[in-house]
Order: sequence, then C-alpha cells, then structure tokens
Amino acid sequence: MANTTYDVSLTADGVGGYQLYDARVFKGSVDVALNFNFVPAAFQVVKMKLFVDGQQPRLFQGANIPTTFGFTLNPPTDEYMNLTQIQATVIYDNFQSIDIIMPIYIAQPSYYSDFEGLRVVNAQFVDTAATGDVFAMLEANGNIHHMLIHANETSTAMITAADVSILVAVSSVSGVELSASPPIETSLNEIIEVVT
Repeated sequence: MANTTYDVSLTADGVGGYQLYDARVFKGSVDVALNFNFVPAAFQVVKMKLFVDGQQPRLFQGANIPTTFGFTLNPPTDEYMNLTQIQATVIYDNFQSIDIIMPIYIAQPSYYSDFEGLRVVNAQFVDTAATGDVFAMLEANGNIHHMLIHANETSTAMITAADVSILVAVSSVSGVELSASPPIETSLNEIIEVVT
C-alpha cells in the first residue's frame, strides 16, 4: 500500500485565503497522513474543519485541533480513476479562514502494483489479426513473464508443442537471465516461439 504525507505549515497571521497543493496520483489504496503546524503569530487558530470526499466532515476546536491526522483512501469500484479532494479550513480568532486544498487521484491497481515492480524488459509488435497486438517480455522480482497483449484483450494462453509461425528473438537486459518459453498461440492460430 502506498503512503503519502502532507506537511501543512501555517503562520497564524489572521489573513484569509487558500493554499492549493499539487495533485498527487496513486494506484490502489493509499494511507494519507496530514501533519499540521500552526505557528503562533498575531492571531490564534481556534477551529479547523476537515473535509475528505466520501467521508463525514470533522470539526476540531481549541485544544482538540490535531497536529497529525491519518486515514486511508481506496480506489473507486465503478471507474478507473477518481479525484478525491482533501480540504482543511482553518479559522482564526478574527473570524478569517484559510482553505488548504489537497487533490489526490486514485486509480485502480494494475499489473505493476500486483507484481510489485513489473517492468517491460522487451516488447515488439506482432503481425496478428488485430493491428496493435504486442508481444511483451515482463520482469518482476527476478521472474520473467511472457505475455501476448491483444489490441483489445490480454491473453496468457500457452501452447506446449506446435509449428512455429513467428520467431521472436530477444536479448538479455540489465543482467536478467532469460530462458526460452513455450510457444504462444495468436488469435490467427499462428505460433510465436521465443528464442534467446
């Protein structure tokens, strides 16, 4: 699970306005930590309202204003990516307020997060039924995964013995030891054989 921390430092000068943080982007669930440091000045911070999309607003007053606040954001179930706004409204004793806005984009987890560091070692387009099919060799935690990515679907079906129609040659990258894989059948019933 990812983690992110916002260090919010604010001089209690009694002047209203807003602070907008740059948007942060995450795949999958993320633990968010908010660290508040309200430096005393001519005025005091007397209240803080905390708004997080999809959660009940929280109101803190006086000595109950936290210096640290944490929660977990989860990816949406009905769409690929969602924008979550975190907003802290800080209210001074002169009734002025400042809005601190922290946007976070949360996307559904991907193969990259599932395999903890999946990366493309080699890839090339292959001549199959759908233009855009790609043969990819992926590496994660020292393991090599061969995948044929169709233009509109992903297939990991393997053939154990067949006549070879397409020959794919790959080379070792970054010291990764490669081994030949079983042939892969394409959507046109052609067979790809990987050789090293």
